[in-house]
Amino acid sequence: MKLLLLPDVCKESQLWRARNEAAKLFSSFEKKLSKTSLSVRETFTEEGISYALTHYYDHLNQCKTYPGSKRKFMSHRGLYKLLSNPNFLLVVYGKLRERGVKAPGVDDTLTQNVTLGGLRKLALELQGHNYVPSVTKRVYIPKQDGSNRPLGIASTRDKIVQLGIKMILDPLYEGIFKKSSFGFRTGLSCHSALKTIDLRWKRITWFVEADLVKAFDRIHHGVLRRELNRVVDDKAMINIIAKQVRVGYIDFSNLSNSKMESTIGTPQGSVLSPLLCNIYLHPLDEFMEEFILPKWNHPRVDKVSEAYKEAGRWTNNDWEPIADDIKKLAPGVKSKEIRSSLHEIRKVDRVTRDIPYYAEDPNHCRTYYCRYADDFLVGHVGNKKNAWLILKQIAAFVEQHLNMKLHEKKSGVKHHENGVIFLGYHLHGRYEAKIQYNKATGQRTRSNWIKFGIPVERLFKRYAEKGFFQKAKKGNQDKHVARRLDKWIFLPSDLDVIRRYNAVASGLAQYYAGSRFPSALNEFWSVLKRSLALTLAHRHKDRTAKSALIKWGVDLCIPNPKGKPVCWQRPVIEGGKWKTGKATQGEIASVLEWFPEGKYLPKTLSHVLAANDLSCSIPNCLNKAEAWHHVKHRKRYKVSGVAKLALDLSGKQIPVCKLHHVSIHSAKYDGPSLRKVPGFTIDSVSDMLNTKDSI
Repeated sequence: MKLLLLPDVCKESQLWRARNEAAKLFSSFEKKLSKTSLSVRETFTEEGISYALTHYYDHLNQCKTYPGSKRKFMSHRGLYKLLSNPNFLLVVYGKLRERGVKAPGVDDTLTQNVTLGGLRKLALELQGHNYVPSVTKRVYIPKQDGSNRPLGIASTRDKIVQLGIKMILDPLYEGIFKKSSFGFRTGLSCHSALKTIDLRWKRITWFVEADLVKAFDRIHHGVLRRELNRVVDDKAMINIIAKQVRVGYIDFSNLSNSKMESTIGTPQGSVLSPLLCNIYLHPLDEFMEEFILPKWNHPRVDKVSEAYKEAGRWTNNDWEPIADDIKKLAPGVKSKEIRSSLHEIRKVDRVTRDIPYYAEDPNHCRTYYCRYADDFLVGHVGNKKNAWLILKQIAAFVEQHLNMKLHEKKSGVKHHENGVIFLGYHLHGRYEAKIQYNKATGQRTRSNWIKFGIPVERLFKRYAEKGFFQKAKKGNQDKHVARRLDKWIFLPSDLDVIRRYNAVASGLAQYYAGSRFPSALNEFWSVLKRSLALTLAHRHKDRTAKSALIKWGVDLCIPNPKGKPVCWQRPVIEGGKWKTGKATQGEIASVLEWFPEGKYLPKTLSHVLAANDLSCSIPNCLNKAEAWHHVKHRKRYKVSGVAKLALDLSGKQIPVCKLHHVSIHSAKYDGPSLRKVPGFTIDSVSDMLNTKDSI
């Protein structure tokens, strides 16, 4: 009887959870609802939110109940009906709002500025199948090789739809994806993939490195639709995804590079792209686990080698006369005791001569596979010829079934001694370096573990691009030295500077906690500390790190009015500690933003560049500037808090003299339009600072 009552208990608990969350969400929007029209108030109700959440929780439970291929059952449940429910869109919008301020798309609408009327209109468009996504705004992020990675920023309403699709499809695919896939999945991270390699990959001979050429840009829409049809039995849902991937982009820096519609690829940076990438590359995981791994995994047949047998014989070898001589010298000792003593010596002799115990099995091989988004790695125990054959089979499958290609220069086979860079770690194995002999068991053992090194030179180069370091101008010009970080000089206090440097060091220490060689970062910490000292010194009009160390001590301890002093904290890494279960994405999302998180931001560019160093921007004015003026009045920003502070600093500003500044704010200015006057932004000022020589 208890088993029969269990589902009802679970259902009751689920309803209570839905009602509780609905009440919290409704109360957070209650003030907004009181100022809206009657139709909007009738649309968004606490009961409606509770019903949408109950529908969504039913979907989650069924995804857990039906395994694998049996999940194609959702058409009668109405995936698209759930997505187009305005109360579900309100739940999605609440999740999006929790993520904080994000860059706006072509609609120039921030997340906080979405109205409930706009959500209702979006739901009506989805219900009437009239929804058309806007083109994305394209921006570029510099890559290590000097090229730029294009990122697509969707409009806010499109972000809501994309996040809703992701919330629905994520649980649907979670049980279908293979265990070898780790990228952008719930509860998994870079460390999850690396820990699996650390525990399961033993004595790898060859690393098969494969790199897809612009994976996100080459996703074939027809292949993606085919893969969606295998699981999602809801045509309307697939059509709305197709609309999202077909949308084009606008490049405001080069309008001739813009496309209103895309026939291939999915924009990087969108909420939906990581999930679509995993869905698209899922056939590759199936191919590897169902074809490649079984074909190239043959257990070793354990058979004692003839050389070992020959070395263990007592007759017709070099040890026979030695035993006879010992018997003559010690006639009172039994032959059994003499042989027992010589047996131990002969074991050491076999180890010294490196005589293998087991005979070599020509058919023995092992293969492992791991994928993180579009980065995947194959480990092979066997000969090099087979490793190259595996790479060719992968290349053929990717080209024939996924319409993609492997990068010729970045794909190949590397020996374990040289290793490969995977997810920011240097994976290599030098198994023959140390041989241990266990006297108790008489067995020889060698190191079977892959070593996870830290590519320090790569880190120096990466953080030099971010402004922390620079190449030495004297002596060894390949060496990186510290420099001040210009973009953090404008922070309001020294405490903010040192806290951000500590956060950078702590983040790196957490990511590289899996390496058993943390001492490799000792030089990096020293140079990073010197960069902190230079940044603090320049904030106080000094030019050397020594002046900062004299002023604040060796640990750069900054007095804190609200508590203990805040000091530079050199990270202590134990090593070999993988941090699984969290979103430790590492280098996948390691681009530092110009505006660090925090509520303290200056309102003008005066903390970066003094206005009195420039002339007044008003034409024909010969006066020196005394203040920065925002061209767009800040009262027009429909945001508050941190978002408003960020917009204050990022908006266009012009340096003006006191006379013109007073006339502008008193509405007596009658000169040329201020919108046409050349001005400055935080980006243009940063470019000016970066071109100057750094100390």
